[in-house]
Amino acid sequence: MSFPRQRFSSTLVSQILPSFLLIVGIGDTVHILTIFYRNYNRHGDKKKAIIDAVGFSGLPVLMTSVTTACGLLSFAWADVATVAQLGYVAPVGVMLAFVYTIILLPIFIAIFPVKQKKSKTVAINSFVDTLFDWIARTTTRRPLVVTLIFGVIVTVAFCSALTVRFSHNISTWFPEDSDIRVATNLLDSVNGGSVMLEVLIDSGEENGLHNPEFLQRLDQAVAVISELEVSGIKAGKVWALSDVLKETNRALNEDKQSAYTVPDSRELIAQELILFESSGSDDLEDFTDSSYRTARISIVAPFADAILYADYTEKVLEYLTQQFPGDPVTLTGKIQLFVHIISNSLTSMAKSYTFAIVIITLLMIVLVGRVRIGLMSMAANVTPIICILGVMGMLRIPLDLSTMLVGSLILGIVVDDTIHFLHHFRRAFEETADVEEAVRETLYTTGRALFITSMVLCGGFYIYTVAYLANNVRFGIISGTAVLFALAADFFLVPALLTLVYRRR
Repeated sequence: MSFPRQRFSSTLVSQILPSFLLIVGIGDTVHILTIFYRNYNRHGDKKKAIIDAVGFSGLPVLMTSVTTACGLLSFAWADVATVAQLGYVAPVGVMLAFVYTIILLPIFIAIFPVKQKKSKTVAINSFVDTLFDWIARTTTRRPLVVTLIFGVIVTVAFCSALTVRFSHNISTWFPEDSDIRVATNLLDSVNGGSVMLEVLIDSGEENGLHNPEFLQRLDQAVAVISELEVSGIKAGKVWALSDVLKETNRALNEDKQSAYTVPDSRELIAQELILFESSGSDDLEDFTDSSYRTARISIVAPFADAILYADYTEKVLEYLTQQFPGDPVTLTGKIQLFVHIISNSLTSMAKSYTFAIVIITLLMIVLVGRVRIGLMSMAANVTPIICILGVMGMLRIPLDLSTMLVGSLILGIVVDDTIHFLHHFRRAFEETADVEEAVRETLYTTGRALFITSMVLCGGFYIYTVAYLANNVRFGIISGTAVLFALAADFFLVPALLTLVYRRR
């Protein structure tokens, strides 16, 4: 795929990028530092501890960076430009964060003094170790029970996720007392609307708008569309060239109301249009082109959820196609733009989710080395996405340009935790040949790092809850909660599935 050359600017979508990359970089650092301090506190050799930490965690950090980058790269195929830009830039930032972590972090550790802590006893005497020990026993000794519990949770969440609706209403992103929302509501109440739907009708010939029959059909279309109401959307005002002619004709006939009609003579229509144009007004440019071939109908409607405009524009187009058979009808304007945003957002979400799941699944199979475990890990990684969609359904949070990013974004992140867990589990299992002991050892080491990085991620996402725009608040809540679901899946579901695959020896 060739990416188009374009200039990038800050948008409502790309503004999440700086904090996200900061979170990713901190996550990479925590995994290396966890192993470094564990080894350094044991033997006190800083150089050896650095080498062991990078050697132990370098590969999983690389794999997690690649999978996160792939999850973000899926946005590059989006049909919405602002989302596609995120897919171009974010993967580069993730890989740069990995490079800087691998190169700069060991340098800083070597340069700056690090205080060695006294070694801790092997006995499990801390609350965290006790908790990890309980998780290891529960998940490995009752794997079917744990898996069934998650299965019930996912089933309920999936049923709730089916109620999630798509929405795009920018005005609701602002507080109710904000100037822009108050002004929009005022325009809707006074003028009957604040957004436009423009219709272009090609008569097929030069001076085609001099045809009385065509203009009479145009006048009838204005009257019908003015009364049309679909999904709660009704035009506040509709006007076209026929209105100009009726006003002119009435003015030329002593303002008689009976003369407020479209003239039935082609010559009279041409003369009145010339007279109107020679009066010094340039309003005709708003209704037709210079050759009087294309007619324009302007429809003003209230600012509403863009999903409602789809049925309205479809009904308008259907009527006008019947009203002007053989004449090309084109819809444009902000309302039609909103309709295209809805359509493109849905296709973009389908593309990005499909690409992310397929590519990350293949990477997991390659990195883990076993098809069954790779597929199993993806089942655990998809679980948080289904759960968060279920929460959205329960809380009536719609899918919009912000929340639709959560799926691919979170999938790229939660896979990171699973990769670290599986990588360290395989090492421990090769040494112990016992699933429970391998899970316990993995939780003692990688589990601590996963907990810390998850808290960092939650903090980074939950900070959006203090944002001004409601869409950013919803994005922060959904993303942060998804990270908690992912942590629960890695601590409980993954060990249970590993037990079912490996069987306890």
